[in-house]
Amino acid sequence: MALKPENLAQYSNYLSFTLLCGGRKFPTIGPFGDDQQANLVVAFRALTDSLPIVEKHLEEGEKFSRVKKLLENSLAAYQEGDDVTGGRLLDEILDIVAPSRYEEYAQRKGLTP
Repeated sequence: MALKPENLAQYSNYLSFTLLCGGRKFPTIGPFGDDQQANLVVAFRALTDSLPIVEKHLEEGEKFSRVKKLLENSLAAYQEGDDVTGGRLLDEILDIVAPSRYEEYAQRKGLTP
């Protein structure tokens, strides 16, 4: 796992990794140690520091502002012990940053309402 995502694919992967590990299950490798709360901060710092990658990718400034707010709220939820909300918010970011290829196809073909 890269210490800091350097492109959108790595950002999406790191986001998924953080979603899977949540606040308690980070492996003790690389930048992650035994302190899971510190690991959470390390993971979210990498995601926050890499936001310029996301900003370049998103066409609408409103979407980018939403991603930043969701990221802040997700970290707060995890830190308060609400892993479900923290994970749900990360999943919402993932839907914005890396939407389903089917949705993209459906929009191009005019198949969505």
